[in-house]
Amino acid sequence: MFNATQVTVSGFAGADAQTFEARDGAPDMTLVSVGVTARRFNRENREWESDTTMWYQVRSYGSLARNVAATIKKGMPVLVRGRFTRREWTDDEGNAKQSDVIIADALGIELATGTATFTKNGEIQAEEQPAPLPDYPNEWDEQY
Repeated sequence: MFNATQVTVSGFAGADAQTFEARDGAPDMTLVSVGVTARRFNRENREWESDTTMWYQVRSYGSLARNVAATIKKGMPVLVRGRFTRREWTDDEGNAKQSDVIIADALGIELATGTATFTKNGEIQAEEQPAPLPDYPNEWDEQY
């Protein structure tokens, strides 16, 4: 999309991913609240200080939504890349409200603070894989 504000955000998941399903039962859209708290070093008292936490609603669609739903849990450190938008609405009392929304192109676990294990979509799980063929020729000849 042209003239869209692209952002990259490093933060943490404020809650487990919420999914909204399509008619076939697969996650069609996933929402994750991502909190970003800037930290700075105060030279006067020689301590790290936290700034106010900014919250973003991160939306993902399609295969990204399915992967986010299966992976992202509350408290996980995340990296988000996507398009920044602002959603405006009126609440039940007539008050104007707004929220910062990122439409994610990519969302994953921030590896600066831990490790992760990758599973490719559609990958056969170890217990579902067929038994390996025996080495040729000795074992092959004896068994077959």
